[in-house]
Amino acid sequence: MTGTLIILELAEQVVILLWGIRMVQGGVERAFGSDLRRVLGRALRNRLVALVAGACVTMLLQSSTATAMLVTSFASRGAMELIPALAVMLGANIGSALIVKALSFDVSWLAPLLLLVGHLSFKLSPKGRYRDLGRPA
Repeated sequence: MTGTLIILELAEQVVILLWGIRMVQGGVERAFGSDLRRVLGRALRNRLVALVAGACVTMLLQSSTATAMLVTSFASRGAMELIPALAVMLGANIGSALIVKALSFDVSWLAPLLLLVGHLSFKLSPKGRYRDLGRPA
C-alpha cells in the first residue's frame, strides 16, 4: 500500500509543478507576448543576436517549447528563414540549460519575497503588464 501512495503523491507533485509552470508561462506571455515577438523579429537579422534572443526569451518564459512555438509561427508566416530559426532554437536550448543551472543554487530565501511581490503586484495593479506578471503568485 505504501508504494501506491508514494506513486500517487509523486503524480500529485508533478501535476502541481506542471500547473505552476503553466501559470508562470501564461502570465509572462500575457505581459510580454507582443514585445517578445517584436524582439525576435528584430533579432532574426543576425545569427548571433538570434541565438542570444532565443536564450533570453527561453529564460524569460522558462520554456523552450514556447520559444519553439513562437519560431514556428514566424516560419509558417514566412517571416523567418531557416538559418535564423535554427539559431533561435539553439539559443533556446542554451537558455534552458542556463535557467536549470541558475535554479540549482539555493535561493529558498528568495521565495517568500517573490511571492509577496507577485501577490501585491496582482492585487494592487490595474489590468496590464504588472498584474499579469503577478498572476502566478
